[in-house]
Amino acid sequence: KKASHKRSRDTERSALTVQLYFDRYWRDDPVGVADELHTYDVDFQHRFFAGEKHNLIWGAGYRLVKDEVVNRSTVVGLDPQRRTMPVYSGFIQDEIALMDDLKLTLGTKLLHNIFSGFEIQPGVRIAWNMNQRSTVWSAVSRAVRAPTRLDVDYYLPLQRQLPGIPSVAGGPDF
Repeated sequence: KKASHKRSRDTERSALTVQLYFDRYWRDDPVGVADELHTYDVDFQHRFFAGEKHNLIWGAGYRLVKDEVVNRSTVVGLDPQRRTMPVYSGFIQDEIALMDDLKLTLGTKLLHNIFSGFEIQPGVRIAWNMNQRSTVWSAVSRAVRAPTRLDVDYYLPLQRQLPGIPSVAGGPDF
């Protein structure tokens, strides 16, 4: 089941958007892993003009994911069986009009999760609108892939029963 609600308030010089989201997922595999996952999410962003050349956007978000698994398989599993995973995020971006057809965008996203901690993802982009149908742009940014439970909590039950058997397991060395 998924539920989402978005509310916006626009004026000529600014816009405020708030979005709420809920998702429930479940799978009951009688020989594998039974899984129930709840996701709660709230995001907001505020856009406004500062002077004639700056279009500023900033925002923040919070996501809470609660996961519970039942390991029925002797082949794969997740440990711990229950995990609560909050994610905090924020961002700020300034789109600067250098000329009518040339814009420079500077910004960063800040993210914190339980697996990799605090992450900073800065970016810079320049875009030139050659005409109404063509834009040339270039960007440099740092993107981070946040680990998941499969990266950290995955294990092979057989490995725990028979020590010394080479296998794959989650954790920092995955």
